[in-house]
Amino acid sequence: MNSTAATQLDKSKFCLIDVGSSGGLHQRWKRFAPHIGNCGFEPNEEEFNKLAPTDDCLWINAGLAGASGKRELFLTRSYQNSSLLRPNFELINTLEWADHHEVISTCIVDCSTLDDALAGYDIRPDFLKIDTQGTELEILRAGAKSLDSIVCVEIEVEFVELYSGQSGFSDVDQFMRQQGFFLGDLSNILHMKQRGRVHCGGPKGRLISADALYFREHDRLPDGDSTREGFHHRISAQLIAYLAYGFVDLAVALAESDPILASDYRMPEFLARIYRHEATEKRLANMYPFAYVIARALKKLGRLLTPNHAALWSPELGNPRWRGF
Repeated sequence: MNSTAATQLDKSKFCLIDVGSSGGLHQRWKRFAPHIGNCGFEPNEEEFNKLAPTDDCLWINAGLAGASGKRELFLTRSYQNSSLLRPNFELINTLEWADHHEVISTCIVDCSTLDDALAGYDIRPDFLKIDTQGTELEILRAGAKSLDSIVCVEIEVEFVELYSGQSGFSDVDQFMRQQGFFLGDLSNILHMKQRGRVHCGGPKGRLISADALYFREHDRLPDGDSTREGFHHRISAQLIAYLAYGFVDLAVALAESDPILASDYRMPEFLARIYRHEATEKRLANMYPFAYVIARALKKLGRLLTPNHAALWSPELGNPRWRGF
């Protein structure tokens, strides 16, 4: 297992674990970047070497799985579809998916569990993002200790067996609820048309996958340290997660209900800004009948003018409009 850039993350910062993405910090986290340390995993050495080193990023050249050891990695024509599981061509060949899942080569990679990998760097994560093409649930199950300190999880889920032997959304959802999380959103939903039937019917085809967003229940927030500072860190992490995804109502409810957070010197200004925006929204709501007619007409016109494609994706997670807070 190799690493580049930072060899340790600043423990005073919040920690985002990014599994299966080589693109760096997502835009939604950028405004919190000075307060976040990023830890990513990239099993493919060639892709790993492309990652730009920075002082606040720890990149680990390893794959994550349900057990430590060596695993075969199936490299596909579109790299983002590569997985530790073999693509299920019995299903894929029935869909209008071109050759994006074609396996062009395989290699053996070192894998670790999430708990084992983080223990070597003394990391307690706050946020977790997993996109590993079918192995998400086995990573979560083998990372129970790490999950104890996490307040927010973004995870790709499938509604079909896109990769042989993978777990589906229902299994992931049941596990996350058992760990004290609630489903906050489903977005980036992918529908795929049957092969040769792109222009048959409406834009939606078979439901394939989505990004699922989970937040920890308020009454099951991790304790963190026994100190006031440690507890404040965990509550603040939950607040940042809500704001990063634009769930301002949940952020306000948390800020108003927790005496430690409410006493923070930054909180009165933060709440005042939200209350001002809320008043504006109430004024706009009085225009609802007029605005609704226009919005509905534009949406219908958009559907009429948009040609069918093989795949249909819905918008991203959360409320992008409100991520400016």
